[in-house]
Amino acid sequence: MERPLLIIVSSTILLFANMSGEELDRLGMEYALGQEGKVQNYKKALYYFNKASKMGYALGDYHLGVAYENGYGVKPNISKAIQYYLKSAKKYNKDAQYTLAKLYDEGIKVKQDKK
Repeated sequence: MERPLLIIVSSTILLFANMSGEELDRLGMEYALGQEGKVQNYKKALYYFNKASKMGYALGDYHLGVAYENGYGVKPNISKAIQYYLKSAKKYNKDAQYTLAKLYDEGIKVKQDKK
């Protein structure tokens, strides 16, 4: 019985190794929102967002920004949130661009800058 368990674990590792940034980010969202039969778990969500981000996936960066801005699974850190929003915005992610504009325009959690 132990042998099939090892095969399952190996298959799972192989499955994650072959996932795209989009798939990793989607898995992160499932954990963040408790969807698709998953129990809500922000730490697991962050793990997958980080993997997606490292693969260059803009939404992974954006979702890390949201997590750091709001303290989902991490201590709130507006500086880190802005770093991730900027990283995503530079990849033309409209949600990140809008969030940055709103933060600076309204002076929400950052010094207001109408430039």
